[in-house]
Amino acid sequence: MNSATILDFVNIFFAGMLAGIEFVIHYGLRGPSEMLDEHAQLQLRQALVMRLRVLVPAFFAPTAVFGIGLTLVNDGTPGFVFRCAAVLALCIYQADGPRS
Repeated sequence: MNSATILDFVNIFFAGMLAGIEFVIHYGLRGPSEMLDEHAQLQLRQALVMRLRVLVPAFFAPTAVFGIGLTLVNDGTPGFVFRCAAVLALCIYQADGPRS
């Protein structure tokens, strides 16, 4: 296995973890947290923000760096359009920002 293939797998790992975090927060925690009273819901959201403000950037930064770097390095390989689409999706994800 060459180094580009290994970096591809590392990038897939970080992107998958980032997608999993977003999926769990949106579909796993949003509904149940809305059933809590206002004070408990506020405490839960504050605790989540405190944890996720470290966790999400820890997965987003390597995903973005590896994604952009590997797209630039592998510009002549099959799947280049998909790499560009993935980097574009990451940029849209970053530009969209947090929602309440």
